[in-house]
Amino acid sequence: MSCDLRGASLVARAYAKINIGLEVLGRRPDGYHELRTILQTIDLHDEIRFYPREQGIELSTTDPSIPHDAANLAYVAARLFAERCESPPGIFIDLEKRIPPGMGLGGGSADAAATLLALNRLWSADIEPAELHEIAARIGMDVPFFLYGGTALAVGRGDEVYPLDLAPELP
Repeated sequence: MSCDLRGASLVARAYAKINIGLEVLGRRPDGYHELRTILQTIDLHDEIRFYPREQGIELSTTDPSIPHDAANLAYVAARLFAERCESPPGIFIDLEKRIPPGMGLGGGSADAAATLLALNRLWSADIEPAELHEIAARIGMDVPFFLYGGTALAVGRGDEVYPLDLAPELP
């Protein structure tokens, strides 16, 4: 697939999520648990700036405890996306962390999904939603949800996502 630069830079927001309900239905043959959960994005978000560069992937964050390499899900997303391109352009990712890590809010997964969507646009790749979903599922269980956001039912390992039109009223 051909990937060419479309724009100079892009700013994206990666919104956190909460689990409205979580049902663990048992262990699957692949070692994961079968889940059923309703996920909801919330206003809390990371801000990510994407700057094209000649080649390679570079990532910086405002939180020194967050990895700047292949241990970071946004970096992983950029690498997996670049693997789909015949000769991928480079990208500098500047990640302003606002979602606290390790709190179950999905910050890393949200950053990965925002990276996939941003590179699809920046690199004029026009990857279909089903293929983006497949890449997202390789990164992590919550990542496919963040391609859609809003309210959704997630089943399986959490990677099967069904957007819902209901907006729950929560205090």
